[in-house]
Amino acid sequence: MKRNTSDRKKIITGNDLYFRLLLLFPIFTLFQSFSGFGWINKILFFLTVMVQFALQMKTSKLKRKWILVLAILIIVHIHSLFQTSFPLYNTNLVFYFFYWVLLAMYFEEIQKSSAILIKNNIYFIRLVIILWNIIVGISIFLPSSYIHYYAWGGSRYFVSISGSAFRLAPTALMISSLVVVYFIFSREKKTIIYMIVPLYCFLMCGSRTYLGVGLLVILLFWYIYTPKKQYFIFSLIPLGVLMIYLIFNSAAIDKILSKTGKGYYDYIGTLTSGRSIFWKIDLQQFFSNNFINQLLGCGLNYSYEVTDAYYTSAHWAHDDFIEILLSFGYLGLILYLYTILTLIKTYIPRTIIPKTVIILSILIWLLNALFNMFYTYTCSMVCFPIMLAAINYYYREENYELEQIKAKVSAI
Repeated sequence: MKRNTSDRKKIITGNDLYFRLLLLFPIFTLFQSFSGFGWINKILFFLTVMVQFALQMKTSKLKRKWILVLAILIIVHIHSLFQTSFPLYNTNLVFYFFYWVLLAMYFEEIQKSSAILIKNNIYFIRLVIILWNIIVGISIFLPSSYIHYYAWGGSRYFVSISGSAFRLAPTALMISSLVVVYFIFSREKKTIIYMIVPLYCFLMCGSRTYLGVGLLVILLFWYIYTPKKQYFIFSLIPLGVLMIYLIFNSAAIDKILSKTGKGYYDYIGTLTSGRSIFWKIDLQQFFSNNFINQLLGCGLNYSYEVTDAYYTSAHWAHDDFIEILLSFGYLGLILYLYTILTLIKTYIPRTIIPKTVIILSILIWLLNALFNMFYTYTCSMVCFPIMLAAINYYYREENYELEQIKAKVSAI
C-alpha cells in the first residue's frame, strides 16, 4: 500500500536537532562513570551550544534585553576568571551559569513555537523515557547498583549504573518531568507506569532534596492526570499515607533519621548536613570583600576556598543564590533571578494557570535551588523550561476549549 505524503518521515530541523540533543542528557549521564566515558556529557554540552549558536546566527535576531544580559554575563565571567586561583576545583564551573542563561534565552524566544517543537519530537521523548526506564529498571536488580554511605546512616543507596546518587537523581528528575510532558501531549493514561522507576530512584538514592523535588513533580503530574480536581483533592489523603509508608520503608528514611539526631553541629546544622554553618561562613567572607568583587564576583573557586579554609573540606555552596553571589556577585545574582522570573512569566501566566500548578512549578525549581543546586546539574536545568512549555500548552488548550464551549452556549 502506498504511503501518504503526510506519513513520510519529517525533515529534522535545526531546532529539532537542538531539542533532541537536550533530551539525551539523562541517558548520557548514566554512563559518565564508565571508564573512558567521562567526556560524553561534555561533548553533548558542546554540541548543544554550537547548534544554538548556529540557530541564532541563522535568524540573526536577538532581543535587546538579551544582548544586555549576555554583555553583563560575559563581564562577570571575565572578572570572575581574573579573580580565580587556578587550577579549578571543578572545570565545569566555567560553563554552568553561561549554559543556563543560553538555555533560558532560547526557550523564552521560542515560546510561541515551543508546543510545535515538543509535538514534533514527542516520540523521541517517549523513546528517551522508555530507554532510561529499561536501563535503570534492570539495574535495580543488580547488587552493583547499590552503595553503602555510612555518613548517611549506613543503608544501601541506589545509584544504578551511574556510580553516584547525584548523577542518578537529576536524571530521574528529568525523566519524571518528561513523563509530565509526554502525558500532556499524548493523553495516554498508561503513561503513569513510567513514573515508577523514577519514584524508586527518589526513594532509594538517599538525596532528601531530590526526594522532595521528585515528589513535587509526581504531585504535579497527578494534578494534571486526574480528570476532575475534586478527585485530586479526595486522593491526597490516601496518596499521602502511601508516600509516608514508602518513605518509611526506603533508604531515604535512614538518611533522614541520620540527619535529625545528634551530630557534629547544632540541631539545624545537623538537619541541613552543615549547610547552615557553611552558608554563614560563605556570606561572611563574601561581605568582607571590596565593592567591585561583591558586584562582579570573587572567583569561580571562591566557595571552595572558603570552605576549605574555614570549614571541614572544600566544596561549593549547595545553594544557587549563594554560589552565584560568591562567583559572579550582585550582577550575576540579578541575572539569575531575571532568567528564572522571565521563564516563569513567559510560560506560567496567572490568568490561565491554576494556582496549584504555579506553586508546584516554582517549588520544583526553588527547593532544588535552595538546598542542592539547580543550575549546576544539567538534567535539572534542561527539564525545567521543557516542562513549563508543556504546562503552558496544556492550559492554553484547556482554556481554548472552554472558550469554544462558552461561545456555542451563548450562540444558542
